[in-house]
Amino acid sequence: MNSTTEIYLRRYKPEEGDTQWTDRLSQWYEQSFPTEERRDTAWWLQLAAKQPAFELYMICIEQELEPCGFVSLWHLPHALYGEHFVIDPYLRNSGVGSRVVRKLSEQIAVNEDYPFVLEAEPADANEMSARRLQFYRRSGLTELPYAYIQPKYDCAGEYAIPLVLMSSHHLSADAFVHVVEEIRHHVYYQPLEPIIH
Repeated sequence: MNSTTEIYLRRYKPEEGDTQWTDRLSQWYEQSFPTEERRDTAWWLQLAAKQPAFELYMICIEQELEPCGFVSLWHLPHALYGEHFVIDPYLRNSGVGSRVVRKLSEQIAVNEDYPFVLEAEPADANEMSARRLQFYRRSGLTELPYAYIQPKYDCAGEYAIPLVLMSSHHLSADAFVHVVEEIRHHVYYQPLEPIIH
C-alpha cells in the first residue's frame, strides 16, 4: 500500500440491516480490549443502532467491502471522542492507522472549538503503551498536560486507572474540564440517552 491509497470510513448501521460484519467487529472488539476497557459486546453494538451521538465506522481501503479495522466515535457537544480504535494486525505499521487519525482530526474535528480526543495509557505503563503514544504523536495528536482518570464502564462513581487524554488541538484547563465532564456523562454513565446540544 502506498501513501496515495485512499482510506474510507464506512458507518456500521445495524438498524438498516448492515450486520454482515457483526462477527468480525465483535471479535476485534473482544480481542483488542480487556473486559475493564469495554462494554458488553451486545450492548456496544446496540449503541450503534440506538444512540445518535455514537457512530461505529469500519475502516476500509480503496472502497473494498471488507473492513480492516474500526473506530468508534462519540459526537459530544465540545469534542469528537474516539472511544475504541483497531487496525487488523496484518496492516499495523502500514500507515493506515495514522491516516485514519489524520482524517478524523482534519475533516471532522477541524478547530480548537471541536477537537478530536482519545484516551491512551501513559508511556511508562509498558512498551506497547510507549509505542502507541509515539504513534498518536506521529499522527498529529498531543498529550494534554492535565491529570485524567478513566471512569469504569457501567460503574458510575468508581474510577479506574490514570490515563493520558490526547487531542488534535491544545485545550485550556477550563475546556479540558468541560470535555472530561462530557466524556464521563455521555460515554460512561448514560450511553443510550440522546445528547442535547
